[in-house]
Amino acid sequence: MSSWSKRRPNILKAKPGELRARWARPDEHNGPDVCYAWGKGVNHCDGSLLATVLGTPRARINLSSPLGSPRYMWAAYDESLLKELEKRGYDLTTIQFSIMKKDI
Repeated sequence: MSSWSKRRPNILKAKPGELRARWARPDEHNGPDVCYAWGKGVNHCDGSLLATVLGTPRARINLSSPLGSPRYMWAAYDESLLKELEKRGYDLTTIQFSIMKKDI
């Protein structure tokens, strides 16, 4: 197999001051998924925030149980935003998000 036919993994990278999310491979050992990257000057916790908002099941207050029921006001969970978008017919392999940090 020649070297030109070997496909390099599509690993997501970010510019300095950039926070990104898109469909990519996290590294050469894993399959593609929604990946997050942050450049120099961006704290990793901002990447975690974006991953949590997009990929974590969303908590809501359960008001469907009868008033006075032990389950009234307990947390219930909806699909993550990514799962909800996929369920509504969106192609997650086309997702792209990029934001630059302000110059302060």
